[in-house]
Amino acid sequence: MSFISIIRLIAFCLSLLFAIVTLGLSARWTQASNELLGILYNFEVVALLAATLTLVIIPTLLTVAAIRKNALTSMIAVEIPVLGALWILWLIAAALTADVSGVFYPFGCVDQLGSGVAFCRQFMAIEALSFLNWLLLMVYSIILLTFTLIAQSRGNNVWRLSVNEAVFFLPRATSSPTGQPGIATAPPTIIAAQYQYPPGSAPMQQAAAPQISAYSSQPTPVSYTSYPQV
Repeated sequence: MSFISIIRLIAFCLSLLFAIVTLGLSARWTQASNELLGILYNFEVVALLAATLTLVIIPTLLTVAAIRKNALTSMIAVEIPVLGALWILWLIAAALTADVSGVFYPFGCVDQLGSGVAFCRQFMAIEALSFLNWLLLMVYSIILLTFTLIAQSRGNNVWRLSVNEAVFFLPRATSSPTGQPGIATAPPTIIAAQYQYPPGSAPMQQAAAPQISAYSSQPTPVSYTSYPQV
C-alpha cells in the first residue's frame, strides 16, 4: 500500500467516525428544536445533509475501489471533485454552527444549568466535528491533487486510475528515436559478411595488370650481307 493510500484510508475512516457522531447529535438537536420551538435551524439541516452524504459517499469510494478495477467512482478524476463538494458542505455546516454559537452560547457552557449543559456540549461537538471533517477531507483532496499534477508533469496520466492503482512518482519520460518515451535505442550495427565463391574455395585475387615497358631509345642495328636480297 502506497503512502497516499494510507493517508486516504485514515482520512476516510476518521471522516466516517465523525460523520456518525455528527449525524446523531444533529438529529437530537433537530428533534429538540422542533418539539420545543417548532423550527429548524440552518446549521442543523446542513449538518444532517453533510453527515448523511458522507456516510453514503465515503463507503462507496472505499468498497468500489477494492472490489472493481477501473470503475467510474474510483477514478481520481471523479474522487477529487466529489470530495471537494463534500468538504465544502462540511465547511458551510461548521460556519453556520459557529455563527449561531455566539447567539446561543456567548459564554460557552459555564452558565448553563441542568439539561442546558448537555445541549450546549452537543452543540459544541457538532461545531468541532464539522470543522474536523472539513479539514480532513480538504487536506486529503489537496494532497491527492498535488500528487496527480506531479505525475502528470512527469508524463504519467493517472486521472483515470484509482488511488490504489496509481503510481505518482515514476521517472520522467524521455523521448527516443522510435517515438516511445523512456526507451533509448541505439542505431543498428550492420556487419558485412564475407562470402566465398564457390563455398569452401579460397577467394580469388585480382590479376595483376601487365606491365608495359617503355620502348628502348636505342635503334636495332641492321646487318648487311653479300647475298642479294629479294
